[in-house]
Amino acid sequence: MYFYQPKRNVEPMNGVVLLGEKSDVMIPVAELGKEFYIEEVCVNRSSNQLCVENAVSYYEENIAKLEPETVLIHLGEAEAENFADHQEVFVRNYRALIQTIRKHNSRCRIGVISLENRGREKNLEVLNRTLRALADSEKCEFCDISTPILWNPNATKSAISFAQSMGLNTKIIKKPLRDMVKIFFGYRSLAEGETEKISDVRFAKALNKRLVTE
Repeated sequence: MYFYQPKRNVEPMNGVVLLGEKSDVMIPVAELGKEFYIEEVCVNRSSNQLCVENAVSYYEENIAKLEPETVLIHLGEAEAENFADHQEVFVRNYRALIQTIRKHNSRCRIGVISLENRGREKNLEVLNRTLRALADSEKCEFCDISTPILWNPNATKSAISFAQSMGLNTKIIKKPLRDMVKIFFGYRSLAEGETEKISDVRFAKALNKRLVTE
């Protein structure tokens, strides 16, 4: 005799993970990944309590089991204000996070994302230079969002559609990390600038209109 057992939620494996702080929690990376033809499953594992200091333990407990092929790191907001006083500790903890990711998957693609710095604040400039140097030394890809993102999402979709129409198997082509960062943080930038909630369905049209007029 067989008994019905409800389905358990299956954790998405071997995909793209966004590892960010409180400002990134609401980015709908799964929906955006589908909308913009990112073949790997996209997961947002950002947290309100996450910072560079506790990132290693958080990764071990919440992300390592997903065996991600790509990790996009957007950390540093919590440490930005007093960065000059704790720069060495910050670098040590950030490097430990990168090493932890590679311990679980030596071939994992890692993106180090800068902090936004629209006001050209000195402490953020120093922090972002530190992140760039870390990315270079650890052979990660540095993704700069410190200045406004100029990118046409519909052009990206059209290019992929054209490639598919020509018979190119886009499923075997991994999307560049910078493109994924533009998609995710372009959405966040737009959403923060609107007074009403922007639905995922309207995202591409609204973002394209905003970027073209800037």
